[in-house]
Amino acid sequence: MAQIQRDVWSADAVRADFVVVGAGVAGLVAALRAAEAGLRVVILNKGPAWRPDRVEQST
Repeated sequence: MAQIQRDVWSADAVRADFVVVGAGVAGLVAALRAAEAGLRVVILNKGPAWRPDRVEQST
């Protein structure tokens, strides 16, 4: 399973091997595959950050 890091931004440059623009289905699959291959991945998305506590659960 890929490891997720959040809030890693600083005044220094962010280093990544793979950048995904857009966190739609295709972008997230591409990011997952790249992370599983051992690449450092950055996802850029215009929308708000995803938070597990804000997701509605279906029954």
